[in-house]
Amino acid sequence: MNPIETLFNPSMLHAAIVHMPIVLAMLGVPLIIASALFYHNNTLRFMTLLAFILLAGTAWFAEISGQRAMEEIPNTLSKEVWDLVENHESMAIWIKYVAGITSLFLLLSLFRHTQLRKGMLLLAACGSVITVLIITFSAHMGGTLVYEYGVGTALVKTSTPTITPIPDEQEPEAEVEVETEIELDVEIEPEMPAVVEPEPDTTLEAPIDEVVPEIIEESVESVITEEEETNLEVLPDTEVDNILPEITVPEAEDESSSEVATEAEDDYSIPIRPLSADDAVQISFRQHVWPIIDHHCISCHDAEYKDGGYDVSTVETMMLAGNKSGPGVIPGDPDNSASIKYIRGILQPQMPRRQEPLNEDELHILRLWIYAGAEDN
Repeated sequence: MNPIETLFNPSMLHAAIVHMPIVLAMLGVPLIIASALFYHNNTLRFMTLLAFILLAGTAWFAEISGQRAMEEIPNTLSKEVWDLVENHESMAIWIKYVAGITSLFLLLSLFRHTQLRKGMLLLAACGSVITVLIITFSAHMGGTLVYEYGVGTALVKTSTPTITPIPDEQEPEAEVEVETEIELDVEIEPEMPAVVEPEPDTTLEAPIDEVVPEIIEESVESVITEEEETNLEVLPDTEVDNILPEITVPEAEDESSSEVATEAEDDYSIPIRPLSADDAVQISFRQHVWPIIDHHCISCHDAEYKDGGYDVSTVETMMLAGNKSGPGVIPGDPDNSASIKYIRGILQPQMPRRQEPLNEDELHILRLWIYAGAEDN
C-alpha cells in the first residue's frame, strides 16, 4: 500500500498517526527535565512547549482517525473485543487534555519570575509523566486489539457472528465413530468360536489337527470366557440396535445444545418477553417510546451528529440503515431490527455506549412498538 492509499484507509491512517504522540511524549520527558535543570535557557523551554503543543494536536488528530477506524470494525466481534475498544478510546481521549494542560504550565514558565518558573516546570514535569503513563496504557490496549484480535487488519473484514450454530455434519460423524466401535466389539468376538474348528487345508505340509488347535484354544481363552460367549450368542440384534442410540445421539445433542444455550445467555444480557398483539396496540410512540429514545439514544444519534450514520430523531429515519447494519427498525419484526440487536448486545458495541443497558421493561416497550408496525402515533 502506497502513502496515498494510506490516507484513504481509516485503519492504516490511524496506525500511522498514532505513533506521533507516542514519540513526542517520550521526547517531552527528557526535554522538561533539561528545562528544569537549565531553567535560565528560554530556548530550551520554548522547544519543550512546542513539543507538547504538537503532542496535544497529534493526539487530537489520532482520536479523530481512531473514530473513523472504529466504524470499520465489524459489529459481529465479541463483547470482550468491543469493551477493549471502548477502554482504548476512553483512555486516548485524555491524552490531548493532559498534554494541553502541560503546555499551559510550560507557557507560564516563560515568565521571568524565578519562583513561578520553577513551580510551573515542576507541574509540567508531573504532567509529562502522567501523559506518558496514559499513552502507555492506551498503546498497550491498541496493540492488543491489533496483534491479538486482528482489529484493523484484513483478518476481521469477513468476521462471522460470535454465536454460530453447530454444523449438522458433527452429529453424523459422532454416530459413525461410536457405532463402528460397538460393532467391532459385538460382531468380531462372536466370530472367533467359528475359527475353533477350521476346515483342513490340503496345502499345509503338516496335518492341521496337530498345529492349529493348541494356538486357537489359547487365543479363545484369553479373549472371551465361556460365560461371555453364552451372553453374546443369546443377545438379539434388535437389542444391540436399541443400545446404540442411547449411547451416541442423546448425549452428543444435549452437550451441544446446552453449550449453545450458555453462550446465548452470556451474549444476550437483556431477557426478552413474549409479544402480544393486544399489548402492542396499546403502545404509543409519543407517550411510551420517545421518552426512552430521548433518554438513551438522541444524544449520540440525532440529526446533526448521527453516530454510526444512524439517526433516531424521527420514525422515518429510524427505519433507515446505519453504516454497518440493516434497517434500524423493521415494522412487525422487532428481533431482526438492527436497533434491537444493538440494544440486546447481539451486535456490538452494545447500545447505549458508556451507559447502563436498557432494562427489561424498556426493551419490551420498544419491541411491542415495532411489533405493532412502528407507527408515529
